[in-house]
Amino acid sequence: MQREKRKLLDILPEVQIALSNTIKGWDGILAGAKNKLSKDLAKGKNFPQGVQAIDISKIWIDYSVQRDIKHKHVAKIIERFDPRICMPAAGVKLLNGQDDDRIFVYDGQHRLMTCAILGIEEIQVCVIETEEKTFPAYAFEVCNDSGIAKASKEDIHRTLLYRWEHGTDHEREDPRVKKAHKIQTVFDECEIDLEGQRIRKSDKLKGEKDHFFSHFQYAHFGFDEAKGQELKKILNAIKTVYKDEEEIDQGLYIGLVDQVRIARSEQDLEDLPDDWMEKQLKVIKRATGNAKNFTQCTREQWQHHNGTAMEGPKGMCNTMREVFKKFADKEEYFNVPHHQNCKVGILDENICARFQAMLSGHRS
Repeated sequence: MQREKRKLLDILPEVQIALSNTIKGWDGILAGAKNKLSKDLAKGKNFPQGVQAIDISKIWIDYSVQRDIKHKHVAKIIERFDPRICMPAAGVKLLNGQDDDRIFVYDGQHRLMTCAILGIEEIQVCVIETEEKTFPAYAFEVCNDSGIAKASKEDIHRTLLYRWEHGTDHEREDPRVKKAHKIQTVFDECEIDLEGQRIRKSDKLKGEKDHFFSHFQYAHFGFDEAKGQELKKILNAIKTVYKDEEEIDQGLYIGLVDQVRIARSEQDLEDLPDDWMEKQLKVIKRATGNAKNFTQCTREQWQHHNGTAMEGPKGMCNTMREVFKKFADKEEYFNVPHHQNCKVGILDENICARFQAMLSGHRS
C-alpha cells in the first residue's frame, strides 16, 4: 500500500483527538503546557536562532519516508516542553516544480506536532534545498540509523543529582529530581556505590566504597516497591552475607524486593523475623555458593521447569524461597513470601543439569 503525503496541520486534529482519548487528564496537561510556554516566552526563553523560521502551514510529512506519529511520545514532550530545548527540525525543499512551497520534514515531526498543538505558528527548521527526489528518505535513514546513543539510565540519574545539588529550591521540588536524590541517599547510607560497570572499571571514575550496584532501573524499581527502609535492609543483607563479592547481585536484589512487596501486600511483613533476609541468604549461599552463578543458574532452571524465559523478580523470588525451604535446617526455617501457584522445580526434584551441578559442586 502506497504511503501518502500529508500536511502537518491536516494531521493535527486526528492527533489531538487521539491524545484526548488516550492520555488521562489530557486537557489539563495541555492547558498547563500552554500556560507555561506563555510564561517562558514572556521571560525571554526563546527558541534557538540561526535557522530558518518557517510558517507551520508549509510543513508537510511524507509518510512513505517518515514513521507514524507516536501519540504517547507527543504527550511526553508536551508535559516537559521548554522552548529553549526545542531543537530545530530538519526538512527538505524539493525543487521539482511541484513541491517548491512545501518543506518535507525528515527529522523532528514529534517536536513540530507538539508546536502545532501548542499553537505555535512559526517554527525553526534547518532546510536543505535539493532536486534529489530520494533525499528525504536518505536523510531519514541516516538520522535514525547512525548509531546515535540514547542517554543511559545512569546518565539521567547523574544529571538529576546535579540539578538537586546545584539547582534552586523550586527545581528540587521536581519529582524526578527529588526521587533521584532519595535513591542516592539510600545507597550512600548503605555505603554502596551506585554506578555502572564501565565506571567501576575506571580507577579515575569509580567510587571509593567496597561494594557497588550497577542497575539503575532496578534501583528505581526497588525504591518504588520496597520503599526506603526496606530497601536499606535488602542492600545491607546482600552486602553482609556476600561480603566477598564486590557487586551487589541484581538477581538476589530483585528477588528480595519482590518478597518485600508480597509481604507488604499481604500484611505479613511485621510477622517475619527482623533478620529474615539475612537468614534466607545465608542458607542460599550455603547451598549454592556464588551469588552471580546462582542468578544465572536460576534463569536456566526456570526455563527448564516452566518452558519460558524467566520473569525476573517472580523467578528469583520463588527460586530463592524453594532453595531456602529445601536446604534450611528445621530450626532455621520460616515461611518466606512468595508467589502462590508458581513452582520452579527445586522442591519437585525437576532440576536442570547446571543447577544440579551448582548444588552438587558446592555441597560436596
